[in-house]
Amino acid sequence: MASADEIRTRVARSTDLAREIAHVLDCPFEALWNPISSGFDQTGDLLRIWLMIGHEQDRKKVLSFVRMIADQAAVRRDA
Repeated sequence: MASADEIRTRVARSTDLAREIAHVLDCPFEALWNPISSGFDQTGDLLRIWLMIGHEQDRKKVLSFVRMIADQAAVRRDA
């Protein structure tokens, strides 16, 4: 059984990792704790699907498509 100090250390490491993930995703740290209201439930789905795609060429196709959609969204947002 883990001691209280070990548990605190694990929690601190997990919190640090979550803060790094939030920074990379450019989202508030708190959004990671309520993924449904923040839209990150869909992000999780996207990451799970991504990990299922093993072939590099298929991943490049997916990235190309997603970038195209993101570019179109940016144009609509700026219009």
